[in-house]
Amino acid sequence: MFIKRDAEKLREYAKYFEVIVVNGPRQSGKTTMLRDLFHDYYYYNLENPSTLRIIESDPQVFVNEKCNNIIII
Repeated sequence: MFIKRDAEKLREYAKYFEVIVVNGPRQSGKTTMLRDLFHDYYYYNLENPSTLRIIESDPQVFVNEKCNNIIII
């Protein structure tokens, strides 16, 4: 479980930084925490083969079309 007061700082950081990296071991609650804090964002899971193909085929188009309020997991 994450410490809510520290995790909520991510919402504040998102106001000032275009990119934020959340790093940690597998299955430690990173995605759950992000979904709780950023429920209004779009999520793209790179473990999904079709999502990965879309991004790999033309990353520039993906970024240009989806550059606001996204989380890539």
